[in-house]
Amino acid sequence: MMRRLMSFITKLTTQQQSTAVHNKNKSLTKKHSVLSLQAFTLLLANLINTPQSIAITDPLSNTEASRSAPKKLCLTGTSVKTSPAYGEAFINGAKLGLMQEKDNRTALEVHFFNPSPLGSIKATKKMISSDCDGIIGFDSANDIIPVRDLFEKHKIPLISLYTPITTEINKPYIFSMQRPIVDNVQHILNNLNSQHAFNNILLITSIDKSRMRDYQKAFKAQLIANKQSFTDISITEINPTIENIIPLFEKEHKPDLVILLTRSSLSAKIVNYIQQNYPKHQTTYIGTVSWGSSKFQPFFDRLKDKSITAYFTRQNTYFDPDPKFQAVIDQYRLTYRKEPMVISLLAYDAARIFNRYFVNKTPSSQSNPFTGISYQGVTGVEFSTEGNLTYHKLFTMKVTPGGYRLSE
Repeated sequence: MMRRLMSFITKLTTQQQSTAVHNKNKSLTKKHSVLSLQAFTLLLANLINTPQSIAITDPLSNTEASRSAPKKLCLTGTSVKTSPAYGEAFINGAKLGLMQEKDNRTALEVHFFNPSPLGSIKATKKMISSDCDGIIGFDSANDIIPVRDLFEKHKIPLISLYTPITTEINKPYIFSMQRPIVDNVQHILNNLNSQHAFNNILLITSIDKSRMRDYQKAFKAQLIANKQSFTDISITEINPTIENIIPLFEKEHKPDLVILLTRSSLSAKIVNYIQQNYPKHQTTYIGTVSWGSSKFQPFFDRLKDKSITAYFTRQNTYFDPDPKFQAVIDQYRLTYRKEPMVISLLAYDAARIFNRYFVNKTPSSQSNPFTGISYQGVTGVEFSTEGNLTYHKLFTMKVTPGGYRLSE
């Protein structure tokens, strides 16, 4: 059918061109331009079929190297699918990063998907069939776990913007823009222990979330290393037994530090529950990166009518005072006439890392595809020439009456 359609288009455009030549002196043909075969075919193809995966940029330079076939970098995830503004910030950040590359050999393609048990599997298989040379995205370990072996099998590197590498996804070809969880744990405990002496610590974990189980393991190990006693309680997100917390506050020595290894919505419910039952008790709370970012503050939004003392860590924050970080923010505003999000800066660095990988890619038996890449990003992520990934930034955030701020 497609061949017959193309034959029809060819005859039609040939006839149009012939008519235009025959009538070149008539006023009617002087007022109307004639579609070329390529333009007419593209227009009709767009009317017939709009692809779900969209190529959104091509190499920008006109060098001999860039005229070769570009490598395809695919962007994926669920949050960017369900939040259009978040997805736009993701795409724009990657495009802005590629604009900075002197030899850009990268084309971008979007493969966002809706949250579902098989969502990441379907998306990954689609990206493999689309011949993606690299992938940026996936919001959580739960997305990566079902497909973790496919990246090594097909030799496709993945950089996750927000999922730290854990024991469950510690596989070749999988990288993260985020520090290991143990770094976050050590940082925030050392920071707060230098300011306060906590005598009774309560650790609450959503055990049905793989990331929270990794946080639980890291906090327990660090508290034991610090010789700090604690009580460990496990709950679930689906049916949290918050009422089991109250007996611990009825003791003579109530918890003065509560570590909440849950998502922002459940963390807020727990804090509210404790404050309702013991409003005069002074409690400090620690959370995870799941509480949000400097531009997205869900934990604060749920408790902005409460006076609380709470902290969490972020490797990347809008409040980063680094001049290079702030320069990219200014450049984003100038280019797109919009405010960026932290994901924009992460995508900016990740896209540049991939482009350098594509430029320098050579056949190799190395299990680390980024061996030979040298890059230090504005988000504090660095690849050494040996392919080792190191990190240079980590911030303690405080929940204040005005929202999230850097802790002094």
